[in-house]
Parts: sequence; structure tokens; C-alpha cells
Amino acid sequence: MELLLSYQSCSITQLLRRVECHFLIKFQFLTLFRVQLCPFITLLFRFFSSILMIFAQMMIPYLTFAKFQAQYKFGQYHYK
Repeated sequence: MELLLSYQSCSITQLLRRVECHFLIKFQFLTLFRVQLCPFITLLFRFFSSILMIFAQMMIPYLTFAKFQAQYKFGQYHYK
């Protein structure tokens, strides 16, 4: 709200300069965030996704076996 009040008492060129400065500060912060924290976040994401993939590959045989067992139990799977 104070930002809007300060914008009301200035000319258009001053307004544009303030907005540009405001977005430049935000952009510099985002660049700093991207450069310093994104590699760490990417490493965490790769680590957890690799663990999830290993777990999924271990669970696939059990899931398919449970599917055929359930189909056989309910009479939906017949040997030819």
C-alpha cells in the first residue's frame, strides 16, 4: 500500500524508474537464488527420484504377481 501511495505523488518517468528499479532488485535476488540454491535443489531432486525409481523397479514384480493372483482368485484369469 505504501508503494502505491509513493507512486501517486510522482511523474510517469519517475514511476517507470521506480518500477524498473523494483523489478531489477527482484531479478537480482532471483538470479542469486538460482545460482546458489538451484544446484542443491537439483541434486536433492535427482537423489530422491533415483531412490524412487529403484523402489519402483523392486516393486514391479510383486505388483504384477498380485494382479495375476487377484485375477485368478476372482476367476478372471484362465489358463488356456
